This record gives sequence, structure tokens and C-alpha cells, in this order.
Amino acid sequence: MKRLVLTGGPGVGKTTIIELLRARGYEVVGETARALIEAGHSGGNYPTRQKQMAEFQRALAWQQFELEENFSNRAVFFDRSLVDVFVFCAHYKVPFPTELQDKLAKRYDLVFNLEPLSVYANDAVRTESASVAREIHERLIATYQQLGYALISVPPLAPAARADFIVNHLALSKSVL
Repeated sequence: MKRLVLTGGPGVGKTTIIELLRARGYEVVGETARALIEAGHSGGNYPTRQKQMAEFQRALAWQQFELEENFSNRAVFFDRSLVDVFVFCAHYKVPFPTELQDKLAKRYDLVFNLEPLSVYANDAVRTESASVAREIHERLIATYQQLGYALISVPPLAPAARADFIVNHLALSKSVL
């Protein structure tokens, strides 16, 4: 399997790029946290209490792991990864499932780090402030690097140009596809 990850802090445009890649015929998996919340987990809202957050992040970690395991020998773009869940667990000071700790390194073939955009906006799921989103972004970069991943920095361009950047990088990395 070829696991291709789009990562970055909240509000950097991952979901927009995932949808553009889908429209171009690439196989994609949307953000698991957003899907769980929109499906009604935690009453349709992001959990606010520590116990709710711990339960939510644990469910999210296992759901993400299972999604990533369900693809075989195909290149798939993921809007976030198990590493992202690990970082959010640390951010919210809740435990990451110990059974999944050894699954973080050497799992992804390419990791695209979307640099923050000049405009940040909240929505029903993205509730972090711009400064917290930036902190999470920096923590994601540090964690991926600590795990041995070479991040591919995607500049803050127009969405179609960002998708072009990623597709062009894939063309240069033919061994991944």
C-alpha cells in the first residue's frame, strides 16, 4: 500500500486539497475526526470535557488505524494520519492507545505538510484559535520529523496550485505509485 498523507494544523486547507485530488481521480480518505463528529459521535460536537476527549481520541485513533489498514497496493491520500491523532492526544493531554504506538514510524510513503494560509477560519468542527492552530501545526512538523519522516512542504498557494504541486511531486516520486 502507498499511504500518502496531507498534514498540517487546523485550517490549512487539507480537506479542500483532498477534494480536488478526488476530483482528479485519486483515491482519498477524508478526515476521520470530522467524519466521526458529523456522524454524531460526541453528540455531533467536538468533545469539551477531558473524559469525553479521551474517549473520542481513543475511538479516533482506532478508526484511523482501521481505515489506513483497509487499502492494499493502491496509492491513497489521507486527510491526516495516525501521527496526527497522536499529536492531538498530546495537545489535549489525553492518552494515545499504547497498542498503536509502534505503528507511528515508517508507516507512510509520503507526507505533505500544508503550510498555513494567510486567512484562518473556524467552523463547527474546527474550534481552535489561530494561535492554537499554529502551535498544533508546529507540533505536527516536529513529531513527523522525530519519527523519521521527510516532510514535503506545500506552500500557501491557491487550492488548484497546491493540488498541482502535490501531483507534480508524485510524478517525480514514481517509485511511490
